[in-house]
Amino acid sequence: MPDPKKYKDKQVFMEDCMHQVKTVEGEPQEKAVSKCLGMWGSKGDSKKKCASELIRKLSRKLLSI
Repeated sequence: MPDPKKYKDKQVFMEDCMHQVKTVEGEPQEKAVSKCLGMWGSKGDSKKKCASELIRKLSRKLLSI
């Protein structure tokens, strides 16, 4: 798993994390999003939004693809 403390950009971390969680661990998209957001949040990002709100937004966006 990528270490969120080594990333400055959330988007880059999420891309790397999602790829690894989905391919290595075989998690479905929604679980991968949740897991990666949780890891980023535990980093101490004071500007993060509510995780459930982000999951809902990402889920809606992913379902529309």
